[in-house]
Amino acid sequence: MRVAVISDIHGNRYAFEKVLDAIRDEGADQIVCLGDVATLGAEPLESVRMLASINCACIAGNHDRFIINPESAKAYAKSGPILDAINWCVAELDEEAKKFISGFEKSISFPTPGGDFFIFHGTPGSDEENLLVESAAEVFDSIVAVRDAAVYVSGHSHIRMLRQHYGRLFVNPGSVGSPFLCAFNGKSPTILPQAEYAIIDFKRERATVAFKQILLDMNVIKTSLLSSKNPMARMILGNYSR
Repeated sequence: MRVAVISDIHGNRYAFEKVLDAIRDEGADQIVCLGDVATLGAEPLESVRMLASINCACIAGNHDRFIINPESAKAYAKSGPILDAINWCVAELDEEAKKFISGFEKSISFPTPGGDFFIFHGTPGSDEENLLVESAAEVFDSIVAVRDAAVYVSGHSHIRMLRQHYGRLFVNPGSVGSPFLCAFNGKSPTILPQAEYAIIDFKRERATVAFKQILLDMNVIKTSLLSSKNPMARMILGNYSR
């Protein structure tokens, strides 16, 4: 079994299209999406429609929750521009897109030749908690206590991760639409001009993880952002590394 894992598209249709093209070239038995599909990027509706067209398993991220329940964003986003961008995104989406997002799962587990494969957005208990390679062992213990699996896959942090914990693999594929250089701890993040995803191959009782990245054309990103009416467009563009 070969599983392609994507996460945190954030309305970046250009990056998402590049990733889907690469996955089609490589081949995958299944694609799973770990959430945060539409908000903050230039093309939320187009990104949601593209995801719906591939008929893959989808996890709900915190930003997907904000679309279904915009009031919940106020407790999360502490700056006006982020709330403005979320509200703009909600207005851009049609009812069909919102209905599609409302059907996302909180977590999904399915069997593989090497054991269960457990996917969620942040952690099983929170779609806002970052699971990082430097997280304390007790955090990983608590996740294993929720469900014992061979491979755990999460998104949310926008940072690729591979950690072995008592024989179990914890993976973060990074972000399709907005990969971060490092954990930003409340400051403005530095965005890498690339699209990230992961391929996990299950053969017999062994899982092999391959992290993938596609360099993006900053001219296309700039044109996409500045031609949109996203109120955060210039701020996002200014966060890209040069």
